[in-house]
Amino acid sequence: MFLFRSTDSLDAAKGSQDFYREHDVSCQLLSPDEVGEAEPVLVRRYAGALLFKDTAAVREPAWVMDAYLALFLAAGGSILRSTVTKLWPSAQGEGVLCANGARLEATDVVVATGARSRSLLAGIYDLPMISERGYALRLSVPPDKVLYRPVYDAAVGVVLSPRPDGIQVSTGTYLTTPDRPTHHMQAELARRNACKILDLPDQPNITVHHGDRPTLPDGLPVVGRMPGRPGLWLATGHQHIGFSTSAGTAELLADLLTGRSPKLDPNPFRPERPEILRGLPF
Repeated sequence: MFLFRSTDSLDAAKGSQDFYREHDVSCQLLSPDEVGEAEPVLVRRYAGALLFKDTAAVREPAWVMDAYLALFLAAGGSILRSTVTKLWPSAQGEGVLCANGARLEATDVVVATGARSRSLLAGIYDLPMISERGYALRLSVPPDKVLYRPVYDAAVGVVLSPRPDGIQVSTGTYLTTPDRPTHHMQAELARRNACKILDLPDQPNITVHHGDRPTLPDGLPVVGRMPGRPGLWLATGHQHIGFSTSAGTAELLADLLTGRSPKLDPNPFRPERPEILRGLPF
């Protein structure tokens, strides 16, 4: 649900309804009373909201990742955890050098290392990637403070999402690189605004997490074989939507790796597309 504090911002949202409908995104404009009925925990009186009706939300993303891992292991997969420092073409196909000195070789290697992909591919492929950094924290809430769906307060740029152990507060983002230090000013403002929105006492001593979302110039990920390296595959640059597009990415990669005709057109995501080869001076 997108929440709007002023009639001006609500009027702008009304104008966007045609765009959403054009792309088969079902949404409904809510009055102030309807906002209160849909989410009673919100103490602020909003001018209105845009409710996206045919959507789903994951209550705890870690549980989904655990389920993926269990399926992978049950299918015969195995996990080797290490820091990778170098990639090189090998007699078998592709080689991987680990920080502990281990050297691994495989017919195919997939680079799916998010915002770290650019540094890992340095000297091999000039990937024009930068990070969109955002922050998240979780507020403790009493049992009667129930949020039924993720809500976005457009005026303060804060997303509130229900979690099993409380409510997650997510901030906006800014452009940076993974090696630069974090700054918690955004998280501090988001926490204060969230407590006001939910009428909670301030919770100042909360652990803040940050995420570096891998972003490319045209806003699309790279999914496919790297030019000149038949055994090296890329699956990175998904910005904020890697979680929800991970299964589709995996299906596309599996089709390409095994020579099947993919159900999804791979051309918009190919690593050699002009928007990527042109690069940007990040």
